[in-house]
Amino acid sequence: MWSDKNNRRCLLLTALLLVCSAVCFCAWGFLLQRGLFDAKGESLMRNLPAACGILFLMAAFCAEVWFLHNREQKVKQLAETIRSARLGQEQQELRSNDEGPWSVLCSELYKAMHRLWQQGLFYQENQAHLADAIADISHQLKTPLTSMLLMTELLQNEALSQQQRAVFLQQLKRQIDRLEWLVSSLLKLSRIDAGTAVFERHQIGITQLLCKAAEPLAAAMDIKNIRLEIRAEERQDKGKQDEETQADGQLQEMSLYCDPAWTAEALLNVIKNCVEYTPEGGAITASFSENPLYVEICITDTGPGIDKEDLPHIFQRFYRGKNAGKDSVGIGLSLAESIVRRQQGQLLAESQSGQGSRFLFRFYKTVV
Repeated sequence: MWSDKNNRRCLLLTALLLVCSAVCFCAWGFLLQRGLFDAKGESLMRNLPAACGILFLMAAFCAEVWFLHNREQKVKQLAETIRSARLGQEQQELRSNDEGPWSVLCSELYKAMHRLWQQGLFYQENQAHLADAIADISHQLKTPLTSMLLMTELLQNEALSQQQRAVFLQQLKRQIDRLEWLVSSLLKLSRIDAGTAVFERHQIGITQLLCKAAEPLAAAMDIKNIRLEIRAEERQDKGKQDEETQADGQLQEMSLYCDPAWTAEALLNVIKNCVEYTPEGGAITASFSENPLYVEICITDTGPGIDKEDLPHIFQRFYRGKNAGKDSVGIGLSLAESIVRRQQGQLLAESQSGQGSRFLFRFYKTVV
């Protein structure tokens, strides 16, 4: 692109022509005053200023045309770059190492267009994400709705026995519960994504929090004969350990500063996932510990574990791994991770195929 250096060259050339013309005029006046020319030479010298003036005007005109032409080229290139940015194309380089107003203008325009280009890419990614999310939600809603429609048609058959009718009604209720949970989870996720979910942090005992989270799953655990064990691990900060375990065998009291309702929701989704994949007669362990940096809650199951290829993606929305159940939606773990992250915490997963899974909730302490 044409730079300010070329502008300075053009102006310098014009000034040089002006200086040369001035020198010629001075020399002409000096020689004419001395009378060093004959009549013919004197006549020629008298016409010399006019000739020099014409030459100077021609040079100045050429320099001005050159200057205007290059300025027009700069404006055209700048307009082309702005048009490319407006169409969402990758913009050309506008930066210049030269000093001057034009370089400053190009630099500021480049920054503005680069930011607009990035915002355009972000908008396109959001649109693609929204389209994928709508498609996933439609698919997840279609399955229970189709099943419910089928059950309703079957229930209209008057020839059904009471036992068959009871089975269909039970299946219908299960699909309604699944649909209700799915819609509720999607609404919670949308509130978190939009930043409208309010997190009110209070201090609550971790044992009380875990019992509150596991209470809705008591029936499911009884059906599969799964036992839930809640225990406190030994404090990792030995200097602060003060024999808090009570003599009557109660759990060591340890509290957590968090939003009790949202945190219980996150724990519920993780424990629910463990219940779904833990075989009958298995066990789920909920342990908690504390160190100077964070409070950690660990949920461990005795299920088949998570495949190595699926492990990095289990917190992605609507992701279903290779061993996912037929009723799995792929939204519970994503919701749990979003809740923990909104509280400046971290949710991690550790697993090996065939050796169960381990979910780590880490709530970092506020540094004063």
